Amino acid sequence: MDLNIVAAGQYEPLRIGAIGAGLAMERLHWPALSRLRNHVVPVAFAEPSDASASRFHGETDLPESARYTDYHQMLDRADVE
Repeated sequence: MDLNIVAAGQYEPLRIGAIGAGLAMERLHWPALSRLRNHVVPVAFAEPSDASASRFHGETDLPESARYTDYHQMLDRADVE
C-alpha cells in the first residue's frame, strides 16, 4: 500500500464488522474507531447479548439489521472486509 495515498485520503475506508459490543467495545474500541471515521466504517457487529447490542445501537448509526448474534453469519457479509 502506498502510504502517500493513505495520508492524502485517496482510498475507500475499510468496512469492518465488530465481534462483541460489550464493555471493551464501549470503552476502548468504539471511542478509537469513532475518531477514525475517514479510515474505518463499521457496517455490522455480532453480539449475543440484547443489552449490550442495545447500548451499542445507541452509540452508532448502524441499523438493527447490522446486528448478528452469530459472528460467523456476520463474517459472511460481502461488505465486511
